[in-house]
Amino acid sequence: MRDNPRLFINFPFSIGAEIPLCKEHAHYVHNVMRLKDDDEITVFNGEDGEYSAKIKYSSKKSVVVELVTKLREQENLPDLTLFFAPIKGHRNDNIIEKATELGIANLRPVLTERTIVRKINTEKYLLTAIEAAEQCERLNIPKISELNYLASAVEGFDGKVLFADEAGGGKTIANANPDKGDRIALLVGPEGGFSDKEREFLLSHTNVIPIALGKRILRADTAAIAGLTLLQTFYGDF
Repeated sequence: MRDNPRLFINFPFSIGAEIPLCKEHAHYVHNVMRLKDDDEITVFNGEDGEYSAKIKYSSKKSVVVELVTKLREQENLPDLTLFFAPIKGHRNDNIIEKATELGIANLRPVLTERTIVRKINTEKYLLTAIEAAEQCERLNIPKISELNYLASAVEGFDGKVLFADEAGGGKTIANANPDKGDRIALLVGPEGGFSDKEREFLLSHTNVIPIALGKRILRADTAAIAGLTLLQTFYGDF
């Protein structure tokens, strides 16, 4: 665990640059962590790697840091996508948080017949992803799309969609064998599962590969986490 805070700052980086922290970060650094001038924090912006930054000025209302040393070069994660139907409450936050920790590159919420949550707050999703990225030490933030209908999402994806088919009969994820070089996405359903019509639609598409996530029926958030772990193991950077 790091001894100093690690923060995402949406600002261009270069050695010697002086950057004012946002209100929330300034409060955290000054009032929560009680850091003072010349103390150091770690920062990243999702594009320029990770830097050590020294506090140049700190007060109750504002903090300015200076970039001192580049700690890590920017890295590219596997281009893996998660399609998921938003669910209620903290379980949905759990999907976003754990998907970020597991290194997913793209989060794409989809609207299905049985999706209970019909409106989403992408800004809140992004804040959850940023907090997870700060904690898990990844160097970028997953891209989060607006809510899209299932059919449009699948038909508009230029790669293979591994469909977690709770009805059974799918391949194991290890044997899905998408073509080399294909973009890969995992699709998990809503709390009530996919309808028969949706399942028929999915199985009719050549870019959709039904997979099984074991012998038990998993909750939507558990299926997302289990599926992403397997996806990273066989087609990602685990």
